[in-house]
Amino acid sequence: MICKNKGEKSFFCKVRLLEKPVHNLISCPSCGVLFFEPPPSLVELEEFYSNSYYDFDKYKDEHSGRLLGRKLRKHSKEGRFLDIGCSTGHFLKGVKDSSGWQVFGTEFSKSAVTYAKENLGLEVCHGDIKAAGYPKNYFSHIRMNHVLEHVADPSAFLTEIYRTLKPAGTFQLTLPNGTLDAALLQRFYKTEGMAPKSKDGHIFFFPGDALISLLEKTGFKVVQARTCSIPRGLKVSGILHLNKDWKEAYRITKAKEQPEFNPVQRKKHSGLYYSYRHFINNSKNLPGLYSFGLDYLFFAVK
Repeated sequence: MICKNKGEKSFFCKVRLLEKPVHNLISCPSCGVLFFEPPPSLVELEEFYSNSYYDFDKYKDEHSGRLLGRKLRKHSKEGRFLDIGCSTGHFLKGVKDSSGWQVFGTEFSKSAVTYAKENLGLEVCHGDIKAAGYPKNYFSHIRMNHVLEHVADPSAFLTEIYRTLKPAGTFQLTLPNGTLDAALLQRFYKTEGMAPKSKDGHIFFFPGDALISLLEKTGFKVVQARTCSIPRGLKVSGILHLNKDWKEAYRITKAKEQPEFNPVQRKKHSGLYYSYRHFINNSKNLPGLYSFGLDYLFFAVK
């Protein structure tokens, strides 16, 4: 619950993270946020993430981090940067290498934390930001990329981010457009007659206006909002055709024993190639919040 509304809630569909238990996905008529009811247990969440495998292009991530690091350095020659949900840490390493700032990370996956520490020498804490125990007014810039939709208490999570951010510090938040994110869950439920898997582990689904309200209630001032992932959003909206096998990602399959943690090796391209890809991806973002985009990006200040 985000708005603290104690009135009637609307049933949206059945949903689950694992084979059992099955949850209700509930919609709040006041703020429009959808959420699991009852909330997933800690054991359930830990089992879900233990079955997740991180397969990212480390070269792309490091280059994207370097691009952000250069922007940070233009703003200030020193500072503290926090990446919440830093995965294996390659983006964080890119920021560190190009900014000269102190960098920190938090990550839910124990194996990813171990990798970031042992292979990249990064200061990464396992768990959420509150468990890390950072001091008040500590960070100059905090980035959180596709994390808020996973946490059990989004309001408390944002409050802790606000506490650790310096006055006039900046907060960069990317997360799904909850309306579209939940749409395929409902479509699967109605057509297949069974509870779909929340394939990416999302347990909250936020409409754009609810996100702005939540950030402002926390104390942030939203200075910019963008709509991203428009081609994929158009598919979910029904304007473009979905892939024929889209339902497979929502089916529960027997969990496989995960291989030893070792991110897949990919071909390394030139810096120019990654800069071009970064430019092309960002050029597709639209200022403002539109319902046909799959993701939203917010920039806020304390």
